[in-house]
Amino acid sequence: MEKPVKQLYANIGKLITSSLKFNQILKGIMEEIHLFFKPEYWSLLRLDEAAGELFFVIFNGPVLLQDVKDVRLKIGEGVAGTAAKTKSPYFVQDTSKEKNFSNKVDTRTGFTTKSIIAVPMVCRDKVYGVIEIINPADRTFFSEGQVLILQTIADFSAIAFANSALYETVIELSHIDSLTGVYNRTRFDMVVEQMEKAESNHRRSNEKEYVSAIAVDLNNFKEINDTYGHLTGDDVLKAAAVFFKKCIRGDDVLFRLGGDEFIILLESAALDQLETARDRIIGLLENGNRKTLIDNIKIDYSFGHATGKRTEIKKIIGKADSHMYSTKKKSNIIP
Repeated sequence: MEKPVKQLYANIGKLITSSLKFNQILKGIMEEIHLFFKPEYWSLLRLDEAAGELFFVIFNGPVLLQDVKDVRLKIGEGVAGTAAKTKSPYFVQDTSKEKNFSNKVDTRTGFTTKSIIAVPMVCRDKVYGVIEIINPADRTFFSEGQVLILQTIADFSAIAFANSALYETVIELSHIDSLTGVYNRTRFDMVVEQMEKAESNHRRSNEKEYVSAIAVDLNNFKEINDTYGHLTGDDVLKAAAVFFKKCIRGDDVLFRLGGDEFIILLESAALDQLETARDRIIGLLENGNRKTLIDNIKIDYSFGHATGKRTEIKKIIGKADSHMYSTKKKSNIIP
């Protein structure tokens, strides 16, 4: 006997309010869908807004998620794509009579879709994805009444998506330095802790095992503040951060640790590739030193670097920092 609809809604409501772990919530919701509707397949597709495509993040049934992980549906393509485009449920009782049905998944898996319900997850007019159920297990067809129930579940799920996105945004903002826009000390400490806990002996060959740290410190920054004022000092820090960001690759990370101290972290699975990338950045830093970045103020800085296995990240950072300070001493910047 099917679980009462009220109990289904109550269970999903509890899932949404019981945790901030979004993947855990989604898995719980999809399990409730499985128990209530008893479909042969049930799936959840996320919307890639940049590409305008849907992709599978949950796919349950005889076929595994890995079999359809690279399948993408454009907005407006197939039943799920149409549901996302129109922001309305799309119910196909018999796919053999449906011209908008896409057989991409069936072709990939060898499965035959006979009846399908696709409902969009929409919150505040924003589409987050689509929930699909395919073929009742009793080999009959889905009904119009089930469409309304599944759409209500999708509405609950969309709220969870929106809350999760807001939570992630708040967390991300807490990791950004408000002055320069680069990552702050909080994010740096988190990254270092994650690297330190990594177990090298359990790594796959394609994982990033090596890391380089480049410590950068502005020279005579106090004199800039004393001479031109703190607002100009802030402008110098922002200009320096912009320049340092231009020196790094997309996967490299720049942090402001506080004051006029910055650090760049690079990772790679291959040591030789990492050293090549590190040397390129060092060359750019050397060429950019004493560069006029704002007005007539020349920004001078010292830097040091070190490389090794990411599990030794704290030692590597310590060596980079020591190298940077020894450079300052050689230049008579500090006694």
